[in-house]
Amino acid sequence: MASQPSSQDKQAEHGTALAARLSASAGTVLAHDTSLVNIIGSQVNENRCWQGRYTKEDVYPVRELPPANPSFTGRQQELDKIRSVFWALTPDGMQAGSSGSIKTITLFGLAGAGKSEVALRYAHDHDDKYDVIIWIKAKSEADLETGASRAWDRIISRYTATWSGGPLPELYQRIALSVHLFDAQVSDFNDLKREATSGQHSIERLKAWLPGNRPWLLILDDYNEPEACKIDSLLPSTGMGHVLITSRNPSVSTTDVQIEIPPSLGESEGVELLKRTAGRLVYCCCGKLDCQHAETLVSSFGCFPLAISLIGSELREQKGSVTFRNYPNLPSSTAEPLSSKLGTIFQRLFKRLSRRARELIQLYTTAVHGAVAELHSLSLVSQDPNSGSLSIHSLVHKYAGTTVKHQEKKQLSQWAVEMVTATFDFGHNRSADQWTYERSILPHVNRCFAILLSDLTPGEGPLDVQTRKLAYRLAQTYSQLGQMKGATTLYELALRDLELRSTSDSAVIDVMNSYGICLRLEAKYEDAAKWHARAKEFIENAPPSWELSIGGSKRLKMLETELNLAAISLDQGRHGDAKKELERILEQQQEELGESDVATVKTQWQLAQVLYLMGNLGNALERFRFVYESRKNRYGDHHPTTLEAAHSISTVLEEMGEYLKALALLREVLEKQTSCLGTTHYSTLKTKNTIASLYECQGLYDEALRMSRQVMKELEDVLGTAANHPWLLRVRCGVADVELRLGKYEDARKNYTAAYEGFTTRGMMGDAWPTQINITRVLRDIGQYDAAFIRCEEALEELQKNPDIDRRFVSVAKFCKATILELQGRYEEALQLYAERFREEEEQPKPDLVEILKMRCFFGSTTTKQSRYQDALQIYNDIEEEVQKLDKSGRSIVELLAMRGKADVYLQLGRYDDALKLYQTVCSIKETSQLKDPEYYYTVYGKGRAYIEMRKFDEGLGFLQDAINGWKLIFDTADHPYIFMAMEHMGLGLLRRGEALDNRKAHSLCKQALEGCEKMLRDGHPQTCQARASLGAVLAEQNRLNEASNVYAASLRERRAEFGDYHPSTLEVRRLLADILWRRHRYWKVWWMSVTGPGGRGKALAASSIGLLLAIMTMVLAYSKFKRLSWPRHMASAMELLSRVFRN
Repeated sequence: MASQPSSQDKQAEHGTALAARLSASAGTVLAHDTSLVNIIGSQVNENRCWQGRYTKEDVYPVRELPPANPSFTGRQQELDKIRSVFWALTPDGMQAGSSGSIKTITLFGLAGAGKSEVALRYAHDHDDKYDVIIWIKAKSEADLETGASRAWDRIISRYTATWSGGPLPELYQRIALSVHLFDAQVSDFNDLKREATSGQHSIERLKAWLPGNRPWLLILDDYNEPEACKIDSLLPSTGMGHVLITSRNPSVSTTDVQIEIPPSLGESEGVELLKRTAGRLVYCCCGKLDCQHAETLVSSFGCFPLAISLIGSELREQKGSVTFRNYPNLPSSTAEPLSSKLGTIFQRLFKRLSRRARELIQLYTTAVHGAVAELHSLSLVSQDPNSGSLSIHSLVHKYAGTTVKHQEKKQLSQWAVEMVTATFDFGHNRSADQWTYERSILPHVNRCFAILLSDLTPGEGPLDVQTRKLAYRLAQTYSQLGQMKGATTLYELALRDLELRSTSDSAVIDVMNSYGICLRLEAKYEDAAKWHARAKEFIENAPPSWELSIGGSKRLKMLETELNLAAISLDQGRHGDAKKELERILEQQQEELGESDVATVKTQWQLAQVLYLMGNLGNALERFRFVYESRKNRYGDHHPTTLEAAHSISTVLEEMGEYLKALALLREVLEKQTSCLGTTHYSTLKTKNTIASLYECQGLYDEALRMSRQVMKELEDVLGTAANHPWLLRVRCGVADVELRLGKYEDARKNYTAAYEGFTTRGMMGDAWPTQINITRVLRDIGQYDAAFIRCEEALEELQKNPDIDRRFVSVAKFCKATILELQGRYEEALQLYAERFREEEEQPKPDLVEILKMRCFFGSTTTKQSRYQDALQIYNDIEEEVQKLDKSGRSIVELLAMRGKADVYLQLGRYDDALKLYQTVCSIKETSQLKDPEYYYTVYGKGRAYIEMRKFDEGLGFLQDAINGWKLIFDTADHPYIFMAMEHMGLGLLRRGEALDNRKAHSLCKQALEGCEKMLRDGHPQTCQARASLGAVLAEQNRLNEASNVYAASLRERRAEFGDYHPSTLEVRRLLADILWRRHRYWKVWWMSVTGPGGRGKALAASSIGLLLAIMTMVLAYSKFKRLSWPRHMASAMELLSRVFRN
């Protein structure tokens, strides 16, 4: 029999599993960071050895858990239920709890029933079964972050206590890898702790780390409101662990197992709890009668655990000889409501409190959640052993509030709000930690908001100076935290019924300017401008004696207000006005304050924003970098304003095509913003949206769409009903951009249209016209070329009129117009516009090579459609040489365009093997990236044509059918020029295959294709002409020569009008018509000879000589033209026909 593995073997196996996970993570997460991959590769084996050296006694368990309650009693039935679910026995007698699955239980019941105590008792009773036990409050997102950060303190302590040997920096780096900090550079304990406990990331990393431990127990306490706390962000989906949730609301949980904690204990359990909480001294003084009185006491309060604990605590604190009979005032009836019974207990306890203790708990009830030893000794508050913070039970909290006298309430309320707001800092020296702190106490800030509205604000009329200051400070806090609704309400309150001429409070300038900024962020531009104008009026009318109180200089305060007005112009798209005003303000600030002053740097940042939006990328980047360095030197690299500047740098890098640099910078920004500002702050959401845009630029469309839709949803939650807020409209455009890339045309069209209407409603035409260009792209791609052209012309004309608009939008509009002209068959106009864009890009200070080469690819495709195949081939050969100068991301885009274009040329030149090889390469690349867009199916269509030309009809027809099916699925319609094009070639393929039923199918397909082209395209469109000629070929093959002749004649008229007499495509139709003439000559000759006999041969030839002569001349002319153009496929067709003529 094989021996059982030792504990050391098990730990070695665990180390090997961790090494495998690290290797897998390195392959996916760090695909672009080879240096870190090498570090992981070199250190995984050492981690194996270290972990293999553990024995069970060596392992330092992780315990983030409150201490056991020595007074706990009862609840054995509920504890047994938990144990039976988590540690059920398998048929062979083994405990199933150690197998690889996650089990979750929800404990629910009334407040005060003891749910948390049951969960805590279970954890301590089964402490030896778990390697990891983590207790986290789950009332809010802030609670989750705090709990996860504390858990990481314990986890890091586990590793540092267990691992030893080697230099400390290497030790901490190994620990970082083991706790999934793959991209962290740590050299000491503080680095490790900071990286692991950074805000929202602490939750994500804990979720990733837990499954690697077995077994583990996660307790989520007080989870009552799913909207306030999304526990899915913490719950692992794999691994071997148990989750225990406590909640007052059974409907919040979707777990399979729910256990109700009854509000009452059993009588004997209640008596035991009373004895334990009362303490040994009380219990020892009790005789038999006292014990009977204890039973009566417990029963009279319904065996409710909280009531029993409070009674026991009161008895314990009494002086002298105490027995259970000392407790008077039992409830008059067992039917008396529980709240009334608890009120009786609370009343007795509050009478015992000293004046200071009573005021403190009343103040706590108002806003500040803390208390002192006296309250703690009576179980009115409890203390967290880890953080030292004090908390109050919700039922105690509720009763304490009822004891506050009306005349005391306002004073207590004011004290509470003053105590909270006194901890805020809004000056130039505001640190990054201040944002983190304010976010962590947001529940207290919300409570202060409620107090201010209910207790400190009169029903009407202006506020007093002190209350206005409190409202202003709370409003500033909400603004900094991105909570615009609350900020707006408080600013309006602070400025209510304010008469500028009657107030002597100079701080009102800051209130008005701050309110204006808040309104601007809410996109209420006119209202914002009004408040800034009022601030200017206040400054202008301020007496000289107010110089110091308003910032030391009326002029500088005026410049600050004017800067706010310039920011409104910027947000409204009036870039020229904003630029002129900002340059004036900057010059004055530099003169009076210097380059490095906070206000000067802020103006530099605003001016850089204008320059970026006007397309002056080089100047903008230089200024953004100056702002970043200035803010970094002053505040550090974690400060939100520093991160704002870093984000701005990344947006310029994106426009310059440096996607990898921009993405690396933004990921760093996002991590720091998440830690400081949280996941739903508008600055964090803006960064996520820019990352989504970069994903799109790199072709990671699924990731881009997922992230941009998430940002849109979260931004909708932040902005509420402001559906046409510019931020939301721009994010909507970003979502539509990706949907367009993925071929989700209807979704893209809806989002673009909603954004366009929103911008138009706001009068923001600088955003509306570029959005119209995007609508044009959708119309173009779904085959509505005429409608697309009209909208594109309109948008381009308006964009060219606006001197403030970013010239890049004009360039995009021109390029879009050129592609539409190409698709409309207006090739010369398209080429002229492509050439114009090409020259414009080359004249830029730093030309974008990617854009230049993309335009050359489109130039090549248009040249191909003009039948200038050798010219097109040379263009693509030149592109192949230039593309080597590009980085990986830019190269892949151009290479795909060039390969497909070159394959199209090879197909026309009869080099079918070469064409097929390129088509297959493009298909493989797109299949690898799982991108089956319209261009993918165009390549499939090309493969189908190549196979048909190689006479592999079944394969070719199969690919053509695949292309048709794919396009129908993407376009959600059968009416698209691409589909008609494929149907036409499918018909020609069936015709050439020549099976019995193929001619009929070919006729049907070619007729549908022609009807579709006539419906969606103009009569003279090249595709319509081609579809008409193809139908003629089918008719000719069916010997319906008169019908074929008429169709060819109509096609010839169209081509002569469109391209002239000697264009190759015109000659090709002439060749087909010549074939009809020749065949009619032969049939006429046969008929005449059958009538006149052999002697009539000369007459027959004479009668048909004119048609024969025309056929020969046309074929000779076509052959010579095709030969000069090096068109082997067309030359062969013409020569074959000539041979048939002369042979007969």
